[in-house]
Amino acid sequence: NPESSPTFGCPGSRTSCGSQAPIHNYMDYSDDICMNQFTPEQSNRMRCSLLSYRPDLFEIAGPSGCSDADLVEPFGQLDFFDVSAFLTAFNNGDSSADFDGNGSFDFFDISLFLGTYNVGCP
Repeated sequence: NPESSPTFGCPGSRTSCGSQAPIHNYMDYSDDICMNQFTPEQSNRMRCSLLSYRPDLFEIAGPSGCSDADLVEPFGQLDFFDVSAFLTAFNNGDSSADFDGNGSFDFFDISLFLGTYNVGCP
């Protein structure tokens, strides 16, 4: 969604350039409490960046049930499918993406997921 100007605060709704302002988007200037999603293209860009610039992240292997970041089959290794499952769960507000357990979906959940993912499987 294009915007004519940045949105600050946490407005109930705001129209800009003929469409709803993306106040829930992490890339907007809204207050943190408003932010809870990425656009599909932003999620795609993150996936592509990880695959292109950090491909080794997807080849960390270990025993079954190896990490909290090991979300989907094949279990026992952390790969692209775990990152994709996390981003999908995060955008859908699924409890499996609430890594800090505070009931909201925010940057801290992403940070904890990536930290857990980067540690890899024991």
